[in-house]
Amino acid sequence: LVVLALAVPLIWWFARRQLSPLDDLALAVRERVSHLHGGQPVAPVAEGGSPEIQTVARAFNEFVGVRNQIESSLRETLRRLQEQDKALLATQEVGALGTFSFNLETLAWSASPIINDIFGIDEAYPRTLDGWAASLYPEDREAVLAYFHTQVIGLGRPFDMEYRIVRSADRQVRWVQEVGKIEHGLDGQAVSMNGTIRDITER
Repeated sequence: LVVLALAVPLIWWFARRQLSPLDDLALAVRERVSHLHGGQPVAPVAEGGSPEIQTVARAFNEFVGVRNQIESSLRETLRRLQEQDKALLATQEVGALGTFSFNLETLAWSASPIINDIFGIDEAYPRTLDGWAASLYPEDREAVLAYFHTQVIGLGRPFDMEYRIVRSADRQVRWVQEVGKIEHGLDGQAVSMNGTIRDITER
């Protein structure tokens, strides 16, 4: 009994000594994992303890190193894209050049803010084929729509045409140049048209 009484504390002390580094590693990993979703760099954990624990810690640190590099690259890419977007918007504003995307399956379109300025429309304006057709100058409407239906939708050719519009906001007549490139689906059918519209009235 005396031997048993002395052995129990020794066994407990030895077990705690072995498990303590593992507990510390688990706590450190748990703390760092909680920061993985924040996008910020994650610090490595200490590589102490038994060889097994060191191996686990080293593997985690390698993962953290790769993750930090990826996050850093993503942040730099995002920063560059934001700068490019600003530069593109500034260029469009100076050149009165707007961009658009026309879904040929739903006949709905979206466009950059410059298009709103050129056509004199707001966000509530219907961005549909009928909405675009309504902005066309009455004497040009039939010819422009015929070109769109036969050349673009029918034959899948790029849109390249100059035509007149009537601004919705003030009913001013403006000349625009529209250039659009057709995108095809896996089945070869035209699915969208992406392009630019420029105000060439003062040209």
